[in-house]
Amino acid sequence: DNLYGNVARRIWTLNTNGTGFLRLTPVFKTLGKRVDVRTPVFSADGKTVYYGYGEASANGSGVTRTWSVAADGSSLPDLLDIPASCSTGSVPSVDPATGKVMILQETCANSADEGFFFFTADNQATEPVLAFGDLDTRFDQARWTPDGSLFVFAARQSNISSLYAYVPAQKKLAIIVQGTDALAVEAGAVSPDGNYVVYCATEGGAGTNIHVLDLTKEPAVDTPVTKDGISCHPAF
Repeated sequence: DNLYGNVARRIWTLNTNGTGFLRLTPVFKTLGKRVDVRTPVFSADGKTVYYGYGEASANGSGVTRTWSVAADGSSLPDLLDIPASCSTGSVPSVDPATGKVMILQETCANSADEGFFFFTADNQATEPVLAFGDLDTRFDQARWTPDGSLFVFAARQSNISSLYAYVPAQKKLAIIVQGTDALAVEAGAVSPDGNYVVYCATEGGAGTNIHVLDLTKEPAVDTPVTKDGISCHPAF
C-alpha cells in the first residue's frame, strides 16, 4: 500500500468466529493528501455500517464526513451527512434503543453547529443532543449503553482530558474518569451490565493503555489491563 500510494486503513467486517472477512470500503489513493477511514459503527438492525472518511492536506487542515455502506458489501458507500457551515469533522454513532444516527460534528471555534446531533438521512434534518461549549472532543466516537440511556466520550477541558457520560433524557453531563496532568483519557466504553467502565489513557506521554474501572466496588477500583503503550478504543 505504501509503495503504490494507497491508504492502508479500510473498513472490514467478519463473523465473531473469525471467518467471513469482507472489505466494505474501496482502496483509496492518497493523491498527495492524507486520507483516513475510521470510526465504523453498525446500524441498529445490523444492515448498514456508518464510518468517517477524511482528507487533509500536508499541513493537517482538512475535513471528515460520515458515510454509509451496506454491511453485506452489496453496495458502494454513500455520503450520509451534509457539511454544516465551517464544518471540519464528523464522527458517527448509533443509539441502540431508537436506531437514530448521532453525529459528532466539529466546526470552527465558537460555532453553534459544534456538538452531538441526531441525524435523519432522508431529509438531512438534525436534532441537537449536546453542545460542546468549552469541551474539545478530539473526534472521539461516542459509545452508548445497550438501552440507550447514556453515552460516553472523551473530551478535553482546560488541557485536561477526561471521560464524560451524558444522559440525554435528563440532559445531564458528568465526568466518570477524571483526567490529570499525567493521565489523559483518550476513549472509553461502559459494559452492557453497567458495572464496568473500560477506557484507554496516555500516562506520562508514554503511549496508550487500557484500564478497567470496577463500579461494583466502593470506592470504584481502577485496574490497568495492558502495558504495551498502543492499546486503545475499547468497545462492547
